[in-house]
Amino acid sequence: MILGHFDRGKYNGEGIYFWPTGVKHYGEFKNGEILGIGVRYDADGGIYYGEWDKGKNHGKGTYFWVTGAKYQGGFIEDMIYGKGVLTWPEEDGKTVRHYEGLWKDVNPKGITVEQIKQSQINK
Repeated sequence: MILGHFDRGKYNGEGIYFWPTGVKHYGEFKNGEILGIGVRYDADGGIYYGEWDKGKNHGKGTYFWVTGAKYQGGFIEDMIYGKGVLTWPEEDGKTVRHYEGLWKDVNPKGITVEQIKQSQINK
């Protein structure tokens, strides 16, 4: 189901698309396709904000997992690709891991920078 502007038999402009699986997309549509800038809320709680092309994450964007992990960088056809940064919290709640480098098909490639940082926890 979609809420938005319908023109000449296709959705155009800003709108909201609801998948039967519980996924929601808020953003731009052109000739019935999701493109431009938008945000997708996954049924499992994950969130993608960024560029879209032909209904897929494509370009620069950020994905947030419910675990607290975050990837910021390139996407090609829904896959992490190109230069990007992944951060995620360790189970101790005090340590944040940081991985920066190149990605291909959702996997890290080549030379990378990995840092471990101690977080400040307010008590």
